[in-house]
Amino acid sequence: MTPHPVGTDRLCAACGVARSCALARFCPHQSAPPDEGEYQIAKDGQQSAATRSFSCSYKLFSKTGTPPSFRERGTRDVQKGVQRKHQTSHTFLKKHSDKSLLMKVGCTVGLLLILAALLTSVLAQNTDPLAQRQANQSKARLETLLQHARALGVPAVFLQSARTQEQQLTHSSPPFFFASRQSATGYYRSLAQRYQIVSSQVQATLVSVTQQFQGQAQQDMQTFQTTLSASKTTNSGMTQYFAQQLSQAQFSLSVAQTPGEYAAVSTKVRQTLQVLKLMASISTQLCDFHTALTRMSDAHVDVVALQAYYEHDVQLFANATQAEDFNTLETRIGLQYQHALERSLQAFPALSSAQLQKLEAHIHLLHIYGVGTTKYQQLLDIDQHAAAHAKTVSDQLGFFTRVDGDIASLQSDLVQGNAHYLVKQFHQEVERWAKAHPYKDAYDGHIYALDNGYMKAGIGGELDNDLTASDTQAGFETVIAEVNNALFNLHLFEADVTDHTAYNQIHATDRSLLSHYTLSKKQVLVISLAEQAMRIYQDGSLVNSYHVTTGRQELPSLPGVWTVLGRRSPVIFTAAEPKGSPFWFPDTPISYAILYHLGGYFVHDAPWRANFGPGTQFPHQDVSGTTAYNFDGSHGCINLQASDASWVYNHTGWETAIVIY
Repeated sequence: MTPHPVGTDRLCAACGVARSCALARFCPHQSAPPDEGEYQIAKDGQQSAATRSFSCSYKLFSKTGTPPSFRERGTRDVQKGVQRKHQTSHTFLKKHSDKSLLMKVGCTVGLLLILAALLTSVLAQNTDPLAQRQANQSKARLETLLQHARALGVPAVFLQSARTQEQQLTHSSPPFFFASRQSATGYYRSLAQRYQIVSSQVQATLVSVTQQFQGQAQQDMQTFQTTLSASKTTNSGMTQYFAQQLSQAQFSLSVAQTPGEYAAVSTKVRQTLQVLKLMASISTQLCDFHTALTRMSDAHVDVVALQAYYEHDVQLFANATQAEDFNTLETRIGLQYQHALERSLQAFPALSSAQLQKLEAHIHLLHIYGVGTTKYQQLLDIDQHAAAHAKTVSDQLGFFTRVDGDIASLQSDLVQGNAHYLVKQFHQEVERWAKAHPYKDAYDGHIYALDNGYMKAGIGGELDNDLTASDTQAGFETVIAEVNNALFNLHLFEADVTDHTAYNQIHATDRSLLSHYTLSKKQVLVISLAEQAMRIYQDGSLVNSYHVTTGRQELPSLPGVWTVLGRRSPVIFTAAEPKGSPFWFPDTPISYAILYHLGGYFVHDAPWRANFGPGTQFPHQDVSGTTAYNFDGSHGCINLQASDASWVYNHTGWETAIVIY
């Protein structure tokens, strides 16, 4: 409220106090206190509020004769009034300032929202709706494809690059709002193209990972078949259960199409392989237990109870199928063997001598295998001294514990040395036989090895690779089994060379194969490298037979027992060698193809050939016209006439075994 100027109309008629003065309320001539507005001090152009108040007070007191005490009280009230005035003004200003700040913030936010709306509007006007929609659709397709790849079993690590690119594209920004329509449209078109590029990468990754997992599953299946064959030939207690596991794995592989399905095949096969390895370990334990019982019996120690335990263990072993079964059996045999040691104390001299002889025999084998024996000879000397000075039961038990530990400690070197020794012996026998039975080719007059499939270009090289890759006792034991199988097949091959039975008749060597590998109750393709013939058996009976062409001298077919790893009809074969290589060939359509070994080894039709049978694995003249692709053997595949390949493909399945010798 604006104060009124001091004038006669605003002064008390009796005392002269201005009614607008803060002292007006003390005027005895007013019947009621003045209004709030009347308390304001009248303006004076040159005087402060306090000065004007004192002037008003002096005028009042001079007329009324008010004592000094009253005058002081009036002064204090004036000062308090001024202070209240200042406090009220400060509070008002603070509230006004806060409201002003809130108004400014609100205005700023409102302006930003308006600008955003304008930007969106302008950008929408400057953008082709079709281009923006295509970008959104490309993004949606990419996200769907990524989710689809994960659902098919592609591990996240293979999709990480695509995920990163997708996030970068998602967080990219369009051009500024005042950019031209062409610029904004170009951005969205480019965005759509980049999403499409990433989608193509995801599709390529899906194909690549599928092929990778398929190859791994096939490798695991091949290892399964090899281990299975080795287990059968070493009397490891193989049961029908594991044959069924192989059949189930083959079926799963036949229907698998996605990375997840191939991974499931590998996981199942590897679990079964772990059980097979446990079986080999338990088989060794049982053999040791049986040997100990035989030794004790020879020393006239009563082993009736222990023999009953052993026979029960053998029964449990034959029926075991799970890893838990074998772990339990391993513990059981260990306890029984310890009990046998305690019973051995009754014939300590004879049994201690037998253990020392066993250790000495193993050291002798190490020497034959070319493995250093100094360390083990020292252990033998210590054990001999311990046996001679064993006077108490504790001494005797300590001896058996020590000598058994020494025998176990050299097992790893013994197995490794045996593997190297056998592979070396195998190569030497293959070379000796080849020199003793040369094949002179009538077409070019050169000398070739009939048993080239067993040389280093064939299965001999596979054995070398497996030996090099082995770094555990179990690995070397597998190589030993593989070498023994290869030697068995080699001996049958050598016998078949001199067997003049017609190719379409049952051969004695075929029967030996079926029996040795326990295949008499299965469907089997038996391929004779010596005869260049295939015979198909069903449950031991000959069903059909055909002439074939196997691998040439440099790329022989691989002898062994193989499982079906793939079936394709039709398929395009592509050369693994570069153009210009003597082994290159143009893309070739094949009607019937059965994969029997990784690396591109198939049983398939070969319409570019007219000649099949003996001698066609070496250089020869083809009656249809000799070309670079039919004058010699195959690249390791088993070639058949188209009609023969059709019959084989349509009358066999994933469970068919393939034996080449």
